Amino acid sequence: MTIINLSSDHEVRNAWLGPAFPLDLSTLPVRTEELPSQYQTLKLGYSATTPSLTVEQRLKLGDRVEGILADDKEAAPAPARDDTTTQS
Repeated sequence: MTIINLSSDHEVRNAWLGPAFPLDLSTLPVRTEELPSQYQTLKLGYSATTPSLTVEQRLKLGDRVEGILADDKEAAPAPARDDTTTQS
């Protein structure tokens, strides 16, 4: 698969799998109460221990993540920011 046909692959070759099927996760055994770190290198994710962040703090973190991933050829570029993001 090349970069040229990557997006068309998701548009043309998509398949319908039917309606969603609910899963009862309460029947699964609990092996640990501790959640694993989702993004260990970035110190972010569902298991991060940071307190709630303001929009400005989130934007700064986003800039930091972009800097970390800037040289990673497989990392997707960040979406364009809306200028109204920082307005209250």
